[in-house]
Amino acid sequence: MMLGGGRGQPLATQALDMVVDGEVAVEVKTGASLHSSATVQLFGYLCATTLEVGLVLHFGRSATAHRVFFENKFKKHLRRARDPATAIL
Repeated sequence: MMLGGGRGQPLATQALDMVVDGEVAVEVKTGASLHSSATVQLFGYLCATTLEVGLVLHFGRSATAHRVFFENKFKKHLRRARDPATAIL
């Protein structure tokens, strides 16, 4: 996934572990405990894309799943793209 920078130039590249049906971003984590940055990382992916739903799947001592949501209506970069007044930015 390419994250946009200014004037159409790529800012960074990130890789999601998996995207299911073009709708759900999935991050798979392993280890004894799940680090708190795992959900923050997934939230960052949701912020940078049009995906609204994500899952962090943790396979440690016991398997757990954490849901993360971020609706497109709250994403400033998507609102700006639809707003004719800011189309030239």
